[in-house]
Amino acid sequence: MTTNFREFSKELSDIKDEIKLKVSDVIKDVVNEIFNALLEPKLMGGTPKVTGWLRGNWLVTINAPASGPVGSQQNVDKSTRERLIAEFNQYPPEVIMSTNSIIFNNEVPYGNAVNDGTSTQPPQNFVEKSVQRGFKRLNKGIK
Repeated sequence: MTTNFREFSKELSDIKDEIKLKVSDVIKDVVNEIFNALLEPKLMGGTPKVTGWLRGNWLVTINAPASGPVGSQQNVDKSTRERLIAEFNQYPPEVIMSTNSIIFNNEVPYGNAVNDGTSTQPPQNFVEKSVQRGFKRLNKGIK
């Protein structure tokens, strides 16, 4: 039990820092859950893979979308995707807590058609399924 205002203030500050760290960790867990779900095989609800270009272009950034697409159907670039998620995971809690938005983008031109369906393919809904997994992880993280 605190005996004076300074000790009480210090304890509150420590609690605030601990809460920021935990919230930041939950946010990172949710982002990684969505990211990993998008990269899973189609049978598990992830992004379908023919050439790997669509799956390779899931880019995670904060505050502004990454420019893309990266690579091509003939030369799939997974390194940009891996570098950006690694950078995201290294951000300190202060950055995560002060960001306006966390952006998942994929600029492959046919991505929406694959997710939403076409005249010859039913909807895959891999984006929606991945986000649902993220929400499940969020619910686990805040309990």
